[in-house]
Amino acid sequence: MSLDDLHYEVEQLRGEPASIIFVGDENDYGLNPTQPAAIDSDDNIIVLNSLLDDVKEQCIAHELGHMWLKYSGLIEVRYPFSYEFRTPEQYLALEINNTISHIWVIELLRDRFGISSDYHLNQRKAIIQHVQDIEGLDSFQLHGMGIALFDYERTYPNSTPEVQVVLQRCDKSIKSAYEAAKTHLTYRVSTTSYDKQKIAIHNLLAELGYPPTLFRIVHNK
Repeated sequence: MSLDDLHYEVEQLRGEPASIIFVGDENDYGLNPTQPAAIDSDDNIIVLNSLLDDVKEQCIAHELGHMWLKYSGLIEVRYPFSYEFRTPEQYLALEINNTISHIWVIELLRDRFGISSDYHLNQRKAIIQHVQDIEGLDSFQLHGMGIALFDYERTYPNSTPEVQVVLQRCDKSIKSAYEAAKTHLTYRVSTTSYDKQKIAIHNLLAELGYPPTLFRIVHNK
């Protein structure tokens, strides 16, 4: 199967084709070479146009993979969102959603559609540097980093020794979020009911000291 097949399956799940918008390096979506694609609040895929063609295809496939899971029963967390002013709460919501889904997006693209995720994995490696530069960050951002660190560990091959070394010198909020993600966000999306997904997310938030009402739960199936 191929990228065209992935487009077709997402269209069948959504009931309409996915819209892809290419933007320049100066854009209103916060995209850059380390975060080259995203899905906006209107469910459009936004991609940097300056990427090499093979990288662009991987980025489109990655976002389509997120859509495939979302419309197959994955629940997401949402916080009031604005591209003009991204809040720390938005970052935490993003990393919760990423960590729930990335390993299954990578598996889906590789096993069902024969599409590589090498570019995504190499970009995700930046979290190793980010967790060591935390001056001025609040608890939402630190917890988001810890969750992202767990996401990196379980998706990037042979990264556990590196992650464990970094954890030894991390802020305690990063460590606690890493451990909470490892406990609560490892369920397999395709075999986990809506209720169990919701409980897992609420348990994660409770362990980190947040109320379950912090984020809105969104279910697209």
